[in-house]
Amino acid sequence: MRGLIHLLIIGFIMGAPVKTLGKVDSQEILDMLEFAQRQRERQDRAIVRPLSQERTAIQELLDMTPPPTTLIPADRQFLQELGDKVIWTGLERRIMHMIYKEIYGKEINLPAPNKK
Repeated sequence: MRGLIHLLIIGFIMGAPVKTLGKVDSQEILDMLEFAQRQRERQDRAIVRPLSQERTAIQELLDMTPPPTTLIPADRQFLQELGDKVIWTGLERRIMHMIYKEIYGKEINLPAPNKK
C-alpha cells in the first residue's frame, strides 16, 4: 500500500508543471544569487566592533576543559588571536559564530538591534 502511495506521489510530481515560480526565469535567479554573493562579500569585508557577548563566547570556548574534539588547534589559535583584537572583519565575526554554533549547537545570545 505504501509503495502505491509513493508511486502516485512521484507520478503526480512528474506530471506537475515544472515552472512553478511564475515569470521568474533562470537568469533572474542567477542575478539574485550573484547579488546575494556580493552582499556577503561586502559584509565579510566590513569592519566591526565585537560585542561583549561575543568576547565572552570566545572566552567560554577557550576555557572549556577538556576542549571538544571539534575545536581543532587552528580554531583555538584563531579564537585566541581574535580575542586580543580591538576590531574584527565581518568574515572573522562570521567564522567565530560558526565555531560557536558547531560546539554548542546554537547561536550566541545577542541583544536585539535597536531600531531608531
